Amino acid sequence: MAAYHVVYDIELLLPGAGPDPFGGVWGALPPLIASSFLALAGAAAVLAQTRSPSRRGRYLRRVTLLAGAALAVSLVTAIAVPDRWVRFGILHLMLVCALLTPLLIRRSSATLAGLGAALLGVGVVIDSLPGNWALLAVGAPPPGFRSVDFWPVAPWASAYLAGILLGRFIFGEGHRAGRRALLGDAPARLHRLVAALAAPGRHSLTFYLTHQPIIIAVVWVVITTSGRRPAWP
Repeated sequence: MAAYHVVYDIELLLPGAGPDPFGGVWGALPPLIASSFLALAGAAAVLAQTRSPSRRGRYLRRVTLLAGAALAVSLVTAIAVPDRWVRFGILHLMLVCALLTPLLIRRSSATLAGLGAALLGVGVVIDSLPGNWALLAVGAPPPGFRSVDFWPVAPWASAYLAGILLGRFIFGEGHRAGRRALLGDAPARLHRLVAALAAPGRHSLTFYLTHQPIIIAVVWVVITTSGRRPAWP
């Protein structure tokens, strides 16, 4: 994600100076990145349910953080890029999925698989229909709609459902997961290495919210110090 945003920000600040972020291999990355985010979130929901099924406080805290983060992204992009601000981005979709998780987690795997397939089908059909603002979150935006981040429920929530199914396969009922369970009596330095590598994942929301401003600032400084003028802001 961070590597893609470096390429994206170069194109934003100095069009044509770097690889095309909208075509070729780079253009194929955003759907893969978003799908992995959603699938990991779905698997994590299963893991959380397996570890502490009655911890409602942690669930409410997570939902509140997602809601605040999604609102912050909308407000900041409305100021920075008012013609393409985020109305329903990846965090908005993850918030919807999180709100529905208590219902989804109780459904059978067959039901979730069928719902995921239905969302994929709806995504294909609705993409060809004339949209409006009321159907934006579903996947049918109005004509001329532009946004720097847009991931509607259909079809992308299917990746979250796939993550729940994956989580059920990996984290069965009573499965003991975690670094210590995985590494056991491995040397302490290996435990420390794995803990360091896992650190960004433990703070993924913070990383998501802060990495773009940092990358934009660095790219902007590099461009200006090279004697060229950025195209934005």
